Amino acid sequence: MRGSAQSQASNVRVFFRLWTTQTNDTDYDVNGAYLSNPDPAGKPGSPLMGAGNTTIPFFATNNFSSQTDYTSGPNIQTLTIPDHQDQLWAYFGCFLNLYDANNVINGAQVQTYLNGTHHCIVAQIAYDDAPVPQGVSPLSWDQLAQRNLQVTRSDNPGPAATHRIPQTFDTRPGRSVQPPTGPNSIYPDELMIEWGNVPAGSVASLYWPQVNASDVLALARSFYGVSPLGMSDANTIRIPITRGVSYVPIPAGAGDNFAGLITIELPTGVRSGQVFDVTVKRLGTRIGKPTPPPPPPLQTAAALFHPEGKTMELQTAKGEVPQPQTPPTVVERSLQWRYVVGTFQIRIPVTTGDLILPSELTTLAIMKWRLEQMSPSNRWHPVLVRYIKYISDRVDGLGGDSSAVPPSLTYVPPLPLPHPRPEREQEHCGKVCEVLFDCHGEFTGFVLDDCCERRVFESRSKSVGELALKACRDGLTLCVWVDGKDSKKINKLAIKP
Repeated sequence: MRGSAQSQASNVRVFFRLWTTQTNDTDYDVNGAYLSNPDPAGKPGSPLMGAGNTTIPFFATNNFSSQTDYTSGPNIQTLTIPDHQDQLWAYFGCFLNLYDANNVINGAQVQTYLNGTHHCIVAQIAYDDAPVPQGVSPLSWDQLAQRNLQVTRSDNPGPAATHRIPQTFDTRPGRSVQPPTGPNSIYPDELMIEWGNVPAGSVASLYWPQVNASDVLALARSFYGVSPLGMSDANTIRIPITRGVSYVPIPAGAGDNFAGLITIELPTGVRSGQVFDVTVKRLGTRIGKPTPPPPPPLQTAAALFHPEGKTMELQTAKGEVPQPQTPPTVVERSLQWRYVVGTFQIRIPVTTGDLILPSELTTLAIMKWRLEQMSPSNRWHPVLVRYIKYISDRVDGLGGDSSAVPPSLTYVPPLPLPHPRPEREQEHCGKVCEVLFDCHGEFTGFVLDDCCERRVFESRSKSVGELALKACRDGLTLCVWVDGKDSKKINKLAIKP
């Protein structure tokens, strides 16, 4: 808090809400995700479960039914700036009590409400003297703070299933729109997907089981004219990735949000160490009236007075009696402008399968458990069915067995079997006579001539390739240490004079 010394703010609260999955609909809606119990002044007093179970409140003192955060607990404070200071820091917090079976809201364990592997959290400063306006976003309002980054790893090289990156996300239905040729045409809400450095040739898809994909494509053709979007099935929109940006119109709807699955399929040429960032924004439209123009200037007029002080008549300076003016016709028109409602980000690091498999096994067990608790009529049920299929394919592609993973919140993947003890380390020294590349120009290894024979050593390390090229060009002696007499696995390298 900033202000003069002894400035005071009474009953400052901070609410903490966890979204049940990733979303870019974090704008402030007191009737939606930001439902609250009122305080005595009718302002937000304590957080409630969001409409449609979109958000879950968490607390510092206890679980939902018995928390005291906003009566006498740590998340309601009166702040006073000390003497000789112009600011004050105050700390609020919560415990994300996700795995406690006793944390029950509306008769269900908290874990049953979670639909993905990333859950956006928003902290809201709820202060009666500075209420948060309806519709503002954490992007633009300093009383809302958001964290919204999902990380899913891709294998390298691995089969295609291990390059498939799935992520659940929640989307509020769009607004009703007018045809683009009408006088009151309104653009639909859109997903604006910035692909960053995702390689060309990748393909993405949006699975919305509550939405007809044909309706989305028709909306795109109506407003965009030409659209690269396609259909994979009745509820899946296919998006080719050519770098740059893709736009997907969000159809109108009533009732619950659209449960969704966004999937990015990377090509096989991705390399370990690469990182791809994708940003998904929701664009909306605001409508308002322009500032009215200033009134026209008045005519100069003069009043004639009787010598006794009585007003005789009103004439213009030219001696003409003013005529009544017909008011100009007012044409009502409105302004429209686009704005970012909210955003989330997907980060895709590329690494090796042995580093990915343990977390994928745990994720699969948890998602199987959540699906078991879910009614088939739940809007998330078909999404989780497909999501679990993709995770299972990833596990199998990484060398695991998805069928052996039980539904469980506490599953611990088995430890990998120990590798056989390697034979004693061998040293080979010689000249680099060949440096090897694949058809894409990527370094794959080198050939070492030690006068007795030529040995091939495999590597895709950029630094090893640079060292091999230098040794080859300058005629340097390169020594390679490997495990076992015929092993091609490099333990270390050295250049000798």
